[in-house]
Amino acid sequence: MTETNTENIDVVAAAAVPAPNQTSRSEDVELTIRSAYQAENDLVFSCPITWSVKQVKEHVKNCLETHPAVSTQRLIFAGAPLRDEQILSNILNERSYVAGEQIFIHLMIAQPYVNDTASEVRRRNVTTASSAAQA
Repeated sequence: MTETNTENIDVVAAAAVPAPNQTSRSEDVELTIRSAYQAENDLVFSCPITWSVKQVKEHVKNCLETHPAVSTQRLIFAGAPLRDEQILSNILNERSYVAGEQIFIHLMIAQPYVNDTASEVRRRNVTTASSAAQA
């Protein structure tokens, strides 16, 4: 009967070891954040694989010289935009990440929209029936 218990323990222990192409939840991963148009140097850092995309953005904000707001950052991995609530381990497992591979995440910074073109637009002097009646 003790052999059966030992076998069960071995099965449980084997199940806890991740497959070679999967990541363990307790490990750190090294990320390379590459800014669009090489506006900034690549940012390379290690972080827990349990971090959310929002936590990565907060770290990027603290590390880059321009300190881009989290709300303006757009992170892209393997051609797909990342959502703030996504967890790194889930993202990497979905993309068949193999431990030790380099992870490049592209950073786009959204620029605030400024509507200052109205002052620069030439307007035509058009006489309409209502403006002619007022004259």
